[in-house]
Amino acid sequence: MYELKALGECTYYIDCPSKIGIIRKEKEVILVDGGSSKDSAKKTLKAVSDEGWTVKSIIITHSHADHIGGVKYLADNTGARVYAKGAECDFTRHTYLEGAYIWGGFPHKDLRSHFFLAPPCGVLSIEEFEEEGVSIIDLPGHSFDQIGVKVSDGTVFVADALASEATLEKYGVSFLYDVKSYLETLEKLKTLDGKVFLPSHNEPQRSITNLAEKNVEKTLEICECIVELLDTPLTFDELLKGVFDRYSLILSTGQYSLVGATLRSYVSYLWDEGRIEPVIDDNLMKWKGTVKRLGLPLF
Repeated sequence: MYELKALGECTYYIDCPSKIGIIRKEKEVILVDGGSSKDSAKKTLKAVSDEGWTVKSIIITHSHADHIGGVKYLADNTGARVYAKGAECDFTRHTYLEGAYIWGGFPHKDLRSHFFLAPPCGVLSIEEFEEEGVSIIDLPGHSFDQIGVKVSDGTVFVADALASEATLEKYGVSFLYDVKSYLETLEKLKTLDGKVFLPSHNEPQRSITNLAEKNVEKTLEICECIVELLDTPLTFDELLKGVFDRYSLILSTGQYSLVGATLRSYVSYLWDEGRIEPVIDDNLMKWKGTVKRLGLPLF
């Protein structure tokens, strides 16, 4: 764990639960994400220093705590500039927003733990980032304005745009913010050129076409599951229970929050597509499938 591993001629990664990419420019490096904690940042900085390198800048792919938990420590101890895109800048500067967004109000105490609440850090817009041989790829869906990073040696860091087959099998419902954007991102990834691809929570891949398609299939499967469950009008919590039962998930406050936020995104998508609709019944908001749902494209 936390070993430095090579990817291409000038690219590496720190092997840890949320992999940290490294792009080498002579004796300086650009980090892609900063790990989940101060401890992971310390280990990363040691691995980099042992090679005689210094950290020049840090690119944040998205602002989830397991990707930015170590960024403040890295920035404070190296002077590196930190970059992110759009809303990810705001969520990095004001990390309490993550729990508030997931919960839809003031976050409960579990959402104020270090698993969700990273130390806030100053950040610059990715539009200000300029480095020869390094380009930014928009990969929204999993998060508001998630990005990937493509390097001239053929390495592509794809962040959390792709869940591994093991994750799809084990967890069933992976966290998403925008289902439509996510499906569009997966189609983009199928045609993306590269020699090696690194998802943040998977091993390096020589090709990601098949994995991208499996993520598409799982996303559409969840859509069909929701529509099927809504043959009978259900409240949101009843629908959530149906999804938990279908995918053999075990309810906890954390899972209720994460899967609940994801399910709301699916509900929004399917409502936009005309496949479900809300109904008010005795002051209860319920959801039901629509007559129009058959034959409508999901994407």
